[in-house]
Amino acid sequence: SDTVTFSAAVRSCKKAGKWDQALCFFSLMAQHSVKSNALTSDAVINAFKKCRDWSNALQFLRIMAERQVERSAINFSASINAHEKGSAWDKVLQLLGGMAQRH
Repeated sequence: SDTVTFSAAVRSCKKAGKWDQALCFFSLMAQHSVKSNALTSDAVINAFKKCRDWSNALQFLRIMAERQVERSAINFSASINAHEKGSAWDKVLQLLGGMAQRH
């Protein structure tokens, strides 16, 4: 399916640390009405983590919310991990608060 193909492309970008390309594939999914899943969005966030780019990981969670893409515990965990790698503990606390409000 298209979801599997796009997800594989996003995961490949994650492995290569190419967060910008991972984000591009994720955006293409929306443009082509291909439904993303938690693993696809997790791969994008993990691409940010690999590059120690916690600010974009947080921004991506916001974009997911704006696009009404369901955010899972996996997504929050990956973003928290990216923040930890970037030593942004104050942002981790904000994410935990946001996660608590969600449930």
